[in-house]
Amino acid sequence: MTYTIQATTLSGLGALAAGDLSAGGMMRLLMGGAPPASVRTLDLTLRAPGPASGVPRAEHRVPEGLRLGSVLPLVTPPITAVDPDTPGTGSRPESPEGRLLLFNGCAEQATGDQPQVISLERLLPDQQALARRLASMGGLRAQADRLRSGATVLGRWPNTETRGSGASGAVPTGASLVGAHTVSGSYAPTLNFSLDSRHDFLAPVELQISDAAGASLLRWQPVSGAEGYLALVAGAGRQEGDLVIWTSSSRPWGDNPLLGLATLSSGQAGGSPAAGQEGGPGLMPASQTSCAVSAQAMQALQAGVLTFVAPAAPQRLQEPGVSPAWQVQVERQSLLIQPLMEGMERIAPAQEQERPEGGGGPFNLFKGIF
Repeated sequence: MTYTIQATTLSGLGALAAGDLSAGGMMRLLMGGAPPASVRTLDLTLRAPGPASGVPRAEHRVPEGLRLGSVLPLVTPPITAVDPDTPGTGSRPESPEGRLLLFNGCAEQATGDQPQVISLERLLPDQQALARRLASMGGLRAQADRLRSGATVLGRWPNTETRGSGASGAVPTGASLVGAHTVSGSYAPTLNFSLDSRHDFLAPVELQISDAAGASLLRWQPVSGAEGYLALVAGAGRQEGDLVIWTSSSRPWGDNPLLGLATLSSGQAGGSPAAGQEGGPGLMPASQTSCAVSAQAMQALQAGVLTFVAPAAPQRLQEPGVSPAWQVQVERQSLLIQPLMEGMERIAPAQEQERPEGGGGPFNLFKGIF
């Protein structure tokens, strides 16, 4: 049995989706004004090898410093209908037209073998759907969940009972995970564990974008506790039907280019499996503070979205000799998502935003990202 704690610090469109999703907040971002400040979010998931017998009930008793009360109910999620545009669940009937243009590396000028061009007709249906989702800035976290083991999700927070549908999991400003925790339920052993500052939320990403002879230069402040960084830009190309994807990885995309894209969203949760997988985009070192989206990639891109991830190494806690066996996995990341287009210069601030008591606003336009 595995209990996963995902602690994420969101900036840019991520903060907009989780916190300041008012019409005014969105317009400030898209019209060139100051981006919204960062927001912290929490996602709790209890997984088991198989379904629970009877009516599943579980709860997580949290420390006072989390500022969410003393108990968070872990609710079993309902079975949802299959999305035909979801990787691995089928495809749309029409034959896709267009190309996938793949760039990589942090140089201002792309190497002569770029872009790698793949006809969308050659991709498998699930790869086509994944490419669409990435290019339309949707489904990163949903894809990460699907890449995990096939264990049954028995309890989750946030959930519809506690925060309503479309809940973002945003926590109050200054909330902390540090302290004693207890997870218990009708189908799980009691888990008692403590978290210290090594398991707390990461600082927000502070990133500046500037033009460099047609390339887009990304500069950022180091994020304490991050084991590295990964940047990805995806969006529509200038030619109708084209999808353009760039990653900061220095390694070529290889024979299975979408493998790295599929594992990116697992890596952003803190596990960074993509760094060690053949053909997957690797993390930039923690000491690196700049990277360029090549001029060729920017020229091919009509409009795109930058995803910048600073994951921490996952922390695993377990008590040997206990039956049934269990482990707690703490996954932390700092994540910036914001528009990127040619000639655009933007700064993502580090200030943390006060979250309204009601959670996200009424215009939940970016729900698909998370």
